[in-house]
Amino acid sequence: MELIGVGAMHGAALAGDTEPYEVRLRLALRAETRAMAERVAQEVEALYLSGPAAGGGVTQSVREVVAAASALIPRAAVSPRLTLLEA
Repeated sequence: MELIGVGAMHGAALAGDTEPYEVRLRLALRAETRAMAERVAQEVEALYLSGPAAGGGVTQSVREVVAAASALIPRAAVSPRLTLLEA
């Protein structure tokens, strides 16, 4: 979840306990299935439609994301080599 615009215009003057007067919410999530992701997106859109008047618009998209994870591999399990290809 990201609050876009908090502190963007007035900086620290509106920091702390002061409630900002204009904020845009960005929500991103991961789900185990596409169906679950679409369901959550529809729920968030329903909250937008039931919320205060004069909202700034809403978009939703569900897309597959390929992620990378760091892992430690024992040095003995790796055999480095170099292959040079000439054009």
